[in-house]
Amino acid sequence: MYVDSNNYCRKAYKRVRVTREELRSTTVCQKENSFYVDTVRAFRDRRYKFKGLLKVWKKKLDAAKQEGDPAEIKRQEHSLHEILEGVKFGKLQNFGDWRALICCKNKEVLYDSLQLAHKCILNSFYGYVMRK
Repeated sequence: MYVDSNNYCRKAYKRVRVTREELRSTTVCQKENSFYVDTVRAFRDRRYKFKGLLKVWKKKLDAAKQEGDPAEIKRQEHSLHEILEGVKFGKLQNFGDWRALICCKNKEVLYDSLQLAHKCILNSFYGYVMRK
């Protein structure tokens, strides 16, 4: 017995095959994708913002170092952990200066890390996307 597959499908699934033609465009190169380009530009701008903040906090750190006793700062500057231990056990005389120094140092490290991370990520994409 011969069964026509088209009739069987119509009876079993109550569906008729519909052929559609669609025009689609593909983006082979990411440079043509505006979202990709805009994302890289936003990333670049954010890195510049972090670089600016890094400069600001470096200046504040230098100012905080000059306000404190230079000999004490040089002696205790080996690591942040030593500074914190000195503050905790009362070995340092001027607590306000040290708290400002620690805050400035933390911000400097934070913004340096952020701008460096953005730089590494941008190196992966920036040359490809922004090349003409």
